[in-house]
Amino acid sequence: LERALDDAFANLPAVPPADPVVALLSLFAAIYRVYEADERLAKAFVKEALFAADVPSDRVGTDLAAWTFSFIARLGRVIEEWRSDGILGAHVDSPTAGFQAFSHYYFALVSWLGSSAVTPEVRDSLLSASLRQLMRGLGPHPGDEP
Repeated sequence: LERALDDAFANLPAVPPADPVVALLSLFAAIYRVYEADERLAKAFVKEALFAADVPSDRVGTDLAAWTFSFIARLGRVIEEWRSDGILGAHVDSPTAGFQAFSHYYFALVSWLGSSAVTPEVRDSLLSASLRQLMRGLGPHPGDEP
């Protein structure tokens, strides 16, 4: 999972010419492919990961929480680059936007793993629509100051 995430960030499509949603979908698709390789294991992992950090003595849970927050921070840094380049509005708080993008990715992941009605195609469509809505709100607004 770590290697897939590192590779996904290293190969993130440039924005522009790609649009931020396309870049984020590319990033999240790389992670989804890891989970798709073994759905049964993915379900068990995600189920345990949701609450693993609740046990203070649980090093695995602590490591998972650290990995998750590192992922969110990396998203925030990418979003900060887009904000600095004027692709997103000056009003955007990049760490919060990274958290929001991660939340959309993670909810789509949990929805897919938790429901046979949510196919990978439905998951990806829901994620795309959610990220597109998010990016519209994060886009430049009249009166934004760089």
